[in-house]
Amino acid sequence: EDQGLARVRPLGTHSRPEVRGAGRTYLARGAQGLSARLRQGHVPPNARLPFARHHDHAAWRTATLEHQADVARRYIEHLRRIRYRPNGGFCVASWRDPVADHGWGLTDHTGAPRPVLAAVREACAPVIVVADRLPIASRPGAELRLAVHVVNDLRVDIPDAHADITVTTPSGVWHHRVGGSIAADTCERITTVDVSIPDVFGAVTIHIVLTAIDGDGRHHSSVFTDTSAIDVDL
Repeated sequence: EDQGLARVRPLGTHSRPEVRGAGRTYLARGAQGLSARLRQGHVPPNARLPFARHHDHAAWRTATLEHQADVARRYIEHLRRIRYRPNGGFCVASWRDPVADHGWGLTDHTGAPRPVLAAVREACAPVIVVADRLPIASRPGAELRLAVHVVNDLRVDIPDAHADITVTTPSGVWHHRVGGSIAADTCERITTVDVSIPDVFGAVTIHIVLTAIDGDGRHHSSVFTDTSAIDVDL
């Protein structure tokens, strides 16, 4: 057995049907075998985005498209932080859907781009900034430490890079800027952000904007954003 190919699986998640009737058909088809997948520890996509939480089919489909883009972006950003070892690379499961009702594609069956296509393009840029993800829900009083990295896939150094970091909570806004150089073909931690979760309802958001000029004089930019709800019942 080739130990270099120990595990290969699809990257991302699929979108939901474009028409109301197809949604019911899709859910009915997916019901078969659901118990077996649950026993294996798999969480069905509809459990994360139940139709009942949205006021109509259009709102549900929009939410699933946004979820598909977010999942792909998170996967790619994480895999690029562990580049070369242990991650030897990645690819998407499908570029274009073969049918109209749903699929894993970056575009639908007509070739029209979904939001996930832009997310994948941005996450695969030669130079990106990425931080540890916030929890989906944060406990009041929690102290979080988030590592911030810059991934440089270029074969040239970046002598001039700056990251503007903004953390927004119900109790205030915190700004910080870090700068310096980034070596060629590497992933470097540039700073660590400490976040204190206040004891109030609301949300915590981290927003990072990277601007860089590489050794050949080319400009690069990247944006990272993440949000966590504050759950006072945790």
